[in-house]
Parts: sequence; C-alpha cells; structure tokens
Amino acid sequence: MTKRINPDCKHLTIIFLVYPNSTKKYFRPKTGNALQEELTNSVGSSFRIYNINNNEANFEYCGGIVNSDFFDGVCLFQNNPANVPNKSNIITKTPGVVKKDPNGNWIVETLATIKFV
Repeated sequence: MTKRINPDCKHLTIIFLVYPNSTKKYFRPKTGNALQEELTNSVGSSFRIYNINNNEANFEYCGGIVNSDFFDGVCLFQNNPANVPNKSNIITKTPGVVKKDPNGNWIVETLATIKFV
C-alpha cells in the first residue's frame, strides 16, 4: 500500500548511503582485542561488525550475559555490572571501531561502550 503525504507531490527521491564492501559479519568470543572466529550467521555470536569499508568497520556486542572480565580490551562499561544484580541483557550504547590486520583478524582500535540492564 502506498500513501502520499502530499497529494501535490508527484516525485519521490530516495537517497541510500552506500558503504563499499559493506556487509555484516559475526564473531564468536575474542582473543585479547582481536575478533578471530568468524561465523556464518548470528547464532552463538558475541560480536557483530558492520559498516565495513575496506579494512575498517564498526562493531557492537550482540551476545548474552557473560562475566564482565570477558570485555577486557574491547568494551567499556557505561554502568557498573556489580550494581545490576539481576542482569537480563547487555546493550551497546556506542559502537567501537575495528581494523583488519594482514592476517585477516579484526583488531579493536576504539572500544565500544556497553550497558548492563
């Protein structure tokens, strides 16, 4: 169903932002500050990279509740996990930045910020 907001408008312009080579990639747990084990889909993943532009991309946490030590080298906390006793989710408040190294590993350059809820 198409609905016109302004009946006098006869043309519609749609603008898409295109990121070269952009796609989404999913990774299982990290090693240090490197995302190494790429998965074929989001099932069982911990991190998602997106807005891929050549060898640089944004990333976010997309896994379940884990020990806060897991995030060393990749994420900062917006709140103290100890202050949220009944954690049900972890959300990314600010995405981080990763860069691909010559071995094909995505290395965290800018930490993501996450919040325990």
